[in-house]
Amino acid sequence: AGGLLFLGFGAWMIIETFLPKPAAASATIPGWAGKFAIRQAEIFERAAMEDYTKLAALASPEARAVLERIAEEERWHHEAMLCALASGAEHDIPIDQAMAERLPAEKDLEPFSSDAANALEHAVKMERASARFYEVLSDGCKNQRLKETFAALKVAEENHAKRIEMLKPKK
Repeated sequence: AGGLLFLGFGAWMIIETFLPKPAAASATIPGWAGKFAIRQAEIFERAAMEDYTKLAALASPEARAVLERIAEEERWHHEAMLCALASGAEHDIPIDQAMAERLPAEKDLEPFSSDAANALEHAVKMERASARFYEVLSDGCKNQRLKETFAALKVAEENHAKRIEMLKPKK
């Protein structure tokens, strides 16, 4: 019996050593990930503000007013992210693997070229991806005030998408 027990423990140790261990589903990603997420939001918001300002300059008078207003709102979002970084908010966003998988792809959040023929279409996609980005941050945030800020930004980005949709030429 002792010999069988010895062989059993030996086999168990060999299996543990050579077979890959499954990663924990809710393992927290290093603390810098929260800061990185907010820094990325700050960069995206600044770029969106700049792009909407350029696009507004090329737009019809009706579209110009809408795009200038969206550019101003993006400036406010940019300032909100700068304040979040200054206050150390990244510590209130423990990003785990499940959260990271829900974040939109970085290419979906990239700024658009204001001279592109499909700038409005790209802007709508970017706004929807931004809304999803803020939804994920809101869902995972510990700090209630920051959670509410991200939820408000999500709604604002969804509204941007709707307003830009209305500017697109009817087919």
